[in-house]
Amino acid sequence: MKALRHRARGFTLTELAIVLVVIGMLAGATAGAFALRADQRGDATASALQIEAAVVAFARLQHRLPCPDTSANGREGDAAGDCPDGVETGWVPYEALGLANPSTQSRARYLVYRNVAVDADLVVLAERTGDLAPSNGHRSRNDLLAALGNAANQPVGATHVHVTGNDGLEGAADCASNRRYHPAFAVVIPGEDRNGNGSPFDANHAALPSSGACIASPNRAASTAYDDHVLAHGLATLAGLLLAGGH
Repeated sequence: MKALRHRARGFTLTELAIVLVVIGMLAGATAGAFALRADQRGDATASALQIEAAVVAFARLQHRLPCPDTSANGREGDAAGDCPDGVETGWVPYEALGLANPSTQSRARYLVYRNVAVDADLVVLAERTGDLAPSNGHRSRNDLLAALGNAANQPVGATHVHVTGNDGLEGAADCASNRRYHPAFAVVIPGEDRNGNGSPFDANHAALPSSGACIASPNRAASTAYDDHVLAHGLATLAGLLLAGGH
């Protein structure tokens, strides 16, 4: 009974000191983990913006968007340099964009809208406005703008790259029931393997580029199972940048 009464008086100074040290160590470790993740998010944002700027610059110069890299060699298209018809998903073609090809774990997915049925294959350089060669308008910026306009007139469908919700104001993050819009192109930067699927890409992004066309909203919050960074460049946004950039 004496021992029980003694313990009921509270912690000794020595015990309190030990508890405070342990709490301090845990707080430091937690703060370090949050700081690391903040740095990773910052790096992902910077990487996405760099790729976005390079793709827009490519579009201004080439009057088309780059083809996805389907062989992970940093160049457009497959290993032979051919761009397979209709393929919308792959890796960022870093070398074609003048960027350094990162390590496999850091390589980003790249998706681009391609709909040949309505003359809206944004990867293909084509004459869409009736200008004859060798006029300045032949296969020019105006033809890419026409393709963007054709794409913008299409309903959002499952067979082309599209963005879903964010489990918030944009609705459910559900690729089957909530297809929100088609981007001109999109980039997905991997984070950690939050959901334990063996891939640095989380949620439905793990199936890319071999299958699927649905990507998470850029506004989806990070969670214990998801921390990919998404940049989706709208059709109208790209058109505005092309118009602002001159011929």
